[in-house]
Amino acid sequence: MKYFLIMLAVMSGNLTANANSGCQLSLSNDVCANIKFKNSISRKTDAEFEIHFTNPAGQVLSLDKNPQIKLWMIMKGGHGHGSDEVKIKKSGKKFNISNVWFLMLGKWQIKIAGEYKGKKFSGEPEICIRKNSKESAFGACK
Repeated sequence: MKYFLIMLAVMSGNLTANANSGCQLSLSNDVCANIKFKNSISRKTDAEFEIHFTNPAGQVLSLDKNPQIKLWMIMKGGHGHGSDEVKIKKSGKKFNISNVWFLMLGKWQIKIAGEYKGKKFSGEPEICIRKNSKESAFGACK
């Protein structure tokens, strides 16, 4: 299942994955994001997740400051909108993200931005929200 989610993230855009190194989502040459949802991804409950950042070899990084994380829904015709502001709580070198509400079905992005050793990085992995939460996952909606 983990391999399937990684492949969906890779196919969804300009993010890359390296299954051999523990890099789930490549945000720059030096920084990877690793996201783990605490429960199924649902529009009816807070879809809390944990995120931590590593180098491509899998070593956990300490960011210069907390990352910026926003939810963004991509709608047809070039329109889009956000959701409520997420809550970011640092826990060691990991971050617990809560108040994660995907309020509508369809294509969403988790907009991630941060800084490591003075260099900025960013990425926008896609999430497909389906009526059946077991079908919601990383990657483009098909």
